[in-house]
Amino acid sequence: MHSKPNLNHRSAYPRWLLIGIRALLAKLLTLYFAWHSPKCTATYKLALIAALAYLLFPYDLIHDLATSFGYADDGTFMGAAIMTFSSCIDARVKSLAKRKAQAIVYVPKGQR
Repeated sequence: MHSKPNLNHRSAYPRWLLIGIRALLAKLLTLYFAWHSPKCTATYKLALIAALAYLLFPYDLIHDLATSFGYADDGTFMGAAIMTFSSCIDARVKSLAKRKAQAIVYVPKGQR
């Protein structure tokens, strides 16, 4: 049997840490809900998967160790994929992610 949490006690973690964890979780949940959104077509998903695969693949157009421009191609592909995938994120997705993060990570009010 689960008991109700005591909301009047002080958390073992500092408030700033709980706020940061909740914000990070909200961003991850935004990606999750965007991926499963009906607005996110197979083309958008394929673009993100291709960019991640290119980032992890050991051979690049410009070798990463060759020059300071070695990471430019990685950044370009990831930037293009993120810009494409961001069209899957709408107000509904953001709202779902925020509510879910608030339900998972409780941040007491007024605690310093």
